Amino acid sequence: MAGISAVLGFAYLALLRFFAKPILYISFVTIICTFIGGGFYVFFSHKYYNLGDHTIEVMKGMGVLLWILAGLMLLTICCCWSRIKLGAAITQAASDFVGATPSIFVVPMTFFLVILAWFVFWIVSAVYVYSVGTAVPGTTPIFSEIKWNNTTRYVWIYHLFGFFWISAFIIGCA
Repeated sequence: MAGISAVLGFAYLALLRFFAKPILYISFVTIICTFIGGGFYVFFSHKYYNLGDHTIEVMKGMGVLLWILAGLMLLTICCCWSRIKLGAAITQAASDFVGATPSIFVVPMTFFLVILAWFVFWIVSAVYVYSVGTAVPGTTPIFSEIKWNNTTRYVWIYHLFGFFWISAFIIGCA
């Protein structure tokens, strides 16, 4: 699976390098056309309802709303055009970098293994911390409850805080 994932990742990067801008622009056109077409469909499908039905006004209103959303989308794209072109160029540059530096794929797996080792260690130590206390028979004959004093409760809170703190540190080092 790792080999298949790596091959698919490199294929995706190669396609992204060449087709990032066209896919982006085609997506914008598709979204706007979907809003406009959906507006026409909803607006003109009101004729299938009986006169006096409240649904007629709702359908007309929803059609107009979809046209307004298409206009807002078009206006937003026009206002942000320079940023959109910059984002597409950054995406192409990032795919060029990752294609030229394939060792970057090792970093997530390495930190995943480090986090996994930390999680296993934390779970084992959490079992030990949780079991500190006095065992009191529970409601069933198989299980018992552990009664903690305040010190043990504070150690558990400290242990839980340490899990989040060290996990964030490991992720921050990535």
